[in-house]
Amino acid sequence: ISSDLSESKIERSFVEGSRLSGLDIGESVLQDVVFENCRMNGVSFRKARLRRVLYSECNLAEATFQSAELEQVVFRSCNLSGVDFSNSKFKEIDIRGSRLNGARRSEERRVGKECRSRW
Repeated sequence: ISSDLSESKIERSFVEGSRLSGLDIGESVLQDVVFENCRMNGVSFRKARLRRVLYSECNLAEATFQSAELEQVVFRSCNLSGVDFSNSKFKEIDIRGSRLNGARRSEERRVGKECRSRW
């Protein structure tokens, strides 16, 4: 798989057990996509638009969703350690059961204790 999928449109897809670490999906549109048991360390979703996306048991450590738009996105039992959500817009986000150590939602705030199971 190419390491640059920026400005792509990914729809109605199921990705299972893939190693996608370091992939650039910035400024892309993802809709009706499922990622299951994928290694996605350091993946860039910068300025991407995600709608109805499910991440299940994925490792997204150090990924960036900076300035992204997330709607109806579920992170089920994922590793979100160090993830950057700075300047992102959220609507119906579910992070129940995911690890958030060091995750950031803005430059000033860290995701964690003040965060509910749904954003």
